This record gives sequence, structure tokens and C-alpha cells, in this order.
Amino acid sequence: MNTLIKPEFPVAEEFVQIRKDAGWGSMPIRLAETALRNSAACICAREHDSLIGLARAIGDHVACFYVSDVFVSPDCRGQSLGQSLLHALVEELHNLAGPDAMIAVTPLAGLERFYTGCGFVAVPNETFGSGLVRPFQHMSEGVT
Repeated sequence: MNTLIKPEFPVAEEFVQIRKDAGWGSMPIRLAETALRNSAACICAREHDSLIGLARAIGDHVACFYVSDVFVSPDCRGQSLGQSLLHALVEELHNLAGPDAMIAVTPLAGLERFYTGCGFVAVPNETFGSGLVRPFQHMSEGVT
């Protein structure tokens, strides 16, 4: 596999397609454009110019970041590409971050080990309480 991983933002159509391939359903192009424009950082994995993976974070660009997406094309899974993307994203965020910055993630149930394997720590712990989330819809309605 000749995979190129680098900081870049995909075009909206690519973002919509990899999101759909990952099982997150469709998104209108105009919303994808807005999501990408409002992102703090994005790392893309490409093979022969085709997008095969993406890791994206949102945030204030200084103190607080949130890993919003880690997508890998189904035929490229099981090769540690997701870990490589996430490590590259963390490095990119480290370059943006001010002192005492934080990167948070709310993984889907069952994916916690993926993130702890990439250096994230589970909460609650001695510093942070349990994480909370307020989705606009039940998550199972949005994931196919």
C-alpha cells in the first residue's frame, strides 16, 4: 500500500463520500462545506489521489479541541490506518495548541479501546468527571 498521510482538508464531496462509506449516512454538500470550513484541523490519507481515510478536529484553535471524525474506508481497515491518522491529527493539534490545551473525544460505544490505545485517558479520573453528551437525535437513527 502506497498511502500518503498529510494535513489537508478534503473537498466536500470526498468528505460526504467517506462519511457515507463509514456508515454515517449522507450529508448535504453545503453542510459538509460548512463543517470543513469550521474545523480546526484535518488529516487525510490518500492512495493514488483517492481519499481512503480522514481524521478531523473542531475547536477554538488554541485551548480546546474535540476529535469529531476518524473515518477509514471499509476496504482499508485493519491496517492501523485509523491510528496513524489520529496520531497525525494529535501532532497537528499540538502545533496549534497553547499551554494547557486539551483534546477531547466521545467515542461510540465499543471504540474506547481504539482511543485509549492512541493515548487518550478514560474518564472519570482524578481530574475529570464522567463525560456527558446531548445529541440532537438518538445516535442509532443517524448511523446506518
